[in-house]
Amino acid sequence: LREGARPPAASAATNTAAATTNLANDDDTSSLTADATADQNPVFAKGCYFIGKVLWGKGYTELVNNLITDKASHGGTTIPFDVYGSGPDLDAVAAAAANAGLPMTFFGARDHGDESLHDYKVLVNPSLSDVVATTTAEALAMGKFVVVAKHPSNEFFSTFPNALLFDDEASFSAAVRRALAEEPQPLSPEDRARLTWEAATLRFLDVADIDVTEPFTPTTSPLSPKSSSPSAFARVASGAALPFRLVNGAVRAVSNATDDALAIVHNTLTGVEPLRRAVGAGKRTKATPADLCAFAAEEHDPSVPLPSKTPRQRTWSWRTNAESGRTA
Repeated sequence: LREGARPPAASAATNTAAATTNLANDDDTSSLTADATADQNPVFAKGCYFIGKVLWGKGYTELVNNLITDKASHGGTTIPFDVYGSGPDLDAVAAAAANAGLPMTFFGARDHGDESLHDYKVLVNPSLSDVVATTTAEALAMGKFVVVAKHPSNEFFSTFPNALLFDDEASFSAAVRRALAEEPQPLSPEDRARLTWEAATLRFLDVADIDVTEPFTPTTSPLSPKSSSPSAFARVASGAALPFRLVNGAVRAVSNATDDALAIVHNTLTGVEPLRRAVGAGKRTKATPADLCAFAAEEHDPSVPLPSKTPRQRTWSWRTNAESGRTA
């Protein structure tokens, strides 16, 4: 769902982040800005802030390190910074900021809908681990600057005029100080629409589009649903069976023939007992015994048939487990 996540094979990523309805509402601009000029260009009374759970791995390591470097490169001049969040590393992060002489003020956890956050002009989110950065989308919807890392997870946000990207300590400092010195551009209706959940849903449907460039023909491989009719498959493939029609798909599925061939190879190799044992499978564990609780796989003689559902064989298997000190 996001470019920053580790992709599996034969996959595609798209950004599904969006702002909550009240923050991305075209008609509610008065709630998104602290003040407004005649041309609707927002004027914010406060500077920089960060919002998120206080864990070193959630961007706080990068934030503290970059602010320390910024202080050193500007003759000790620091950037006042407010942090909203709570978490197990709160005391450690606050101590590190105090030891470095950083003017960071820590508040409790708050939601972006809280009016106390509307006055800030710059959201700084240096995290490289949040693959779905909802707070960044919300800040853009509120007309703020966002300072984010140049990272695959932020490619979508980089297309907005109020997004300032950095890739090292020097560019971080330049981006933050530029945002503090300038005013963000008014958010266009098109950009505001891209931050809604409706647009995020359409992006998801677009990347998950079914390939209809070739006629759909159900296969007869063991993996094909035996009970499915060609007409049902064709209706789904064409989009007729869906409440919407998928268009402009960016992904083309791996061919059925390739998938089936790989499945056949897998099923063949995993059916060979010596190969199964060589890669760590238990002795005689390929076939499911009749009574799982009364069967010790490693102690069973391969030459002896697996226990059946007869009471006598279940009793024999239970004695085997009891003698070995095992319990069901």
